[in-house]
Amino acid sequence: MKKTTPVMGWNSYCNCDCSPSEKIITDAADALVRLGLSDLGYNMVGLDDGYLGRERNAEGQLVWKEDIFPHGMKWLTDYIHAKGLLAGCYLGCGLTTWWGDAGTLGHEEEDAKRIAEWGFDLVKYDNHPTDEDGPRNLVAEYIKMGLALKNCGREIIYSMCEHGSTRPWLWAHGVGDMWRVGGDIRDNFSRETDQYRGILGAMDEYGSDSTPHTRAGGISDPDFLVVGIKGNSQFMELGNGLTDAEGRTQFALWCMTSSPLIIGADLNKLDEESLRTLKNKNLIAIDQDPLVIPARRVSSEYHGRELWVKELSDFRWAVAVLNRGPNPNRFSFRWEEVGLAGGIGMTVRDEWTGETIPEQFGVFSCDVDSHDTRVFTLTPEL
Repeated sequence: MKKTTPVMGWNSYCNCDCSPSEKIITDAADALVRLGLSDLGYNMVGLDDGYLGRERNAEGQLVWKEDIFPHGMKWLTDYIHAKGLLAGCYLGCGLTTWWGDAGTLGHEEEDAKRIAEWGFDLVKYDNHPTDEDGPRNLVAEYIKMGLALKNCGREIIYSMCEHGSTRPWLWAHGVGDMWRVGGDIRDNFSRETDQYRGILGAMDEYGSDSTPHTRAGGISDPDFLVVGIKGNSQFMELGNGLTDAEGRTQFALWCMTSSPLIIGADLNKLDEESLRTLKNKNLIAIDQDPLVIPARRVSSEYHGRELWVKELSDFRWAVAVLNRGPNPNRFSFRWEEVGLAGGIGMTVRDEWTGETIPEQFGVFSCDVDSHDTRVFTLTPEL
């Protein structure tokens, strides 16, 4: 059975752009285990663009760059699997990948079988338009790749990355396991460009159309976690990077919306606070809740306050209180605002600290630092 809750793990792109190496990937696998992240569910090691050769071999097969992966792909996946982890790779839906390596468009069946032989467990299939393209039908292209993976002889998670251009959340549940909903994310709270988004922009775009369509086995993906990068990846910078509070906000919103938790930072350079955020068991449990019901934004910004509510299993609800404003503030919300009955008592638990707050009736107040997000679970009491 394929994973039905959001994928968790690490990917090479934010760390090294399109210049991965065997050592970068094996170091990441080692770090996931050493830091205890694999014990919490971070079990996918993703190899992104830049590992394939520019040309295919004489048999028309994909080849890897032997200078940076001297032991080859099967050795690499065996190494990852020996750690109890899964291995992900990258293919380009185009004549080339974004880095200019051999593309898979028109070679879907043979490439699906190739990565299956190499032992990969996930493929990120990334759309790359070029000037040489003729007319293209992305829906048809992504369906074709899905069929090729279905028939490749190995169970492979299909991560569709056409950047939300065809609104895949409306048609792809029977085709892929997860799909990107927009452009690339960068290490910033709110700054935007035509091509890149900060975490608020990613969530604003994500929350508008695609969020309601996430469900078990069909996950909308607003892109990687940039928690903990903090200037250690220059090409990911867009402004000043994330503060610790802003990192908590990204993690909280990604967990609330049942999004994949794929770390982009160099695992060997994570500071203590970023690691503490990424290892919060309570937030991870919210992301991995078996119902896979994504949060709804039930209240837009009001004096900086924004509310999200997520239905959980076992008679529980999660509520995230985001402070978009520049100053700390004290915010309140009523049960009715999050769709609950006002006359019922609730036990409230702070999911960052694990502290249980005595039974509350109808209204709850909390202090929220600037750009931070508090997350609570509400459990009804008889």
